[in-house]
Amino acid sequence: IFSVNAISPFALSLRIVDRNYEVLLAPGDIEFNSGLNQVALDLSSIPISNDTVRLYYQLNYGDCVSQGSGDIMIQ
Repeated sequence: IFSVNAISPFALSLRIVDRNYEVLLAPGDIEFNSGLNQVALDLSSIPISNDTVRLYYQLNYGDCVSQGSGDIMIQ
């Protein structure tokens, strides 16, 4: 579960890639209201086991953009 606590409405873009940077999952922009928001990702369709994938995210708050990444271990 990916959680974001926001003070204003925002759009969230997610992308999951493998170690060769091949895109495995990219659900597109998800619009949210302010407050605590959570996204549950179903990774069962990803054809990888016992390896690490990288999650890239981008939050768009009007004129402001925040971005980052994190690793997910698939077992």
